[in-house]
Amino acid sequence: MTIPETENNRLILKEKKEEANDVVTLKFCPKNGELPDFRAGQFVMVGLANKELSGITKSYTISSAPGEKLLSITVKRKGSFSQALYDLKVGGEIKASEPQGFFFPSENSQDIVFLAGGIGITPFYSIIKDTFKKNPDKKIHLFYSNKTLGDIAFLKDLDKLSAEYKNLRIIHLLTREQTRDPRVKEFKRLDADILKRHLGDLSRKDYFICGSIGFVNDLWRELKKAGVKEEEIFTEAFF
Repeated sequence: MTIPETENNRLILKEKKEEANDVVTLKFCPKNGELPDFRAGQFVMVGLANKELSGITKSYTISSAPGEKLLSITVKRKGSFSQALYDLKVGGEIKASEPQGFFFPSENSQDIVFLAGGIGITPFYSIIKDTFKKNPDKKIHLFYSNKTLGDIAFLKDLDKLSAEYKNLRIIHLLTREQTRDPRVKEFKRLDADILKRHLGDLSRKDYFICGSIGFVNDLWRELKKAGVKEEEIFTEAFF
């Protein structure tokens, strides 16, 4: 995708925060103009000034929430493009498209279930912050699967959010490490049995799945097999 040249699509890196193993959050301000309006859950296409990657773009979900002073994307160091973005120094510049996408709950969604694998947490992190700021009465379950405790992005921030909002319940799962950390509830791959154990009845909920293609496809099939209606399942996969 070619990112059109506009006054507002050049962003300057202002802050860089380590989130987990090989994961950083990059916080940008516009070089000119103002930050674009966006909905929590949307993404931007990113281009780099790197000569070797010139003309290449990749999509990254916005991990900041609407109203925050800087626009953030959270990057896992995987592949040459993400490696270059991960290594970007404060003061460095990127080019970003206008926000895009429709991966977010409707205003009418009351009982929301987020299923995140690894870096697939990013849209949900933005949506959770935005949702509870506007409507703390919403009910959200977040099932967040990682390989190890050190791979959990936004761990301390998610702790704060769950402590602040009684209607947010977070279930952490690890697939390659055992720990006595009380925040981790499951030590296996996420499946319908785990969902039933924590949710009870799986009907009349909106399910959003984000992660690798395998993670998304497997859980989509699990939900369908468990009787969840197709129109209640929304997916976004990372390549």
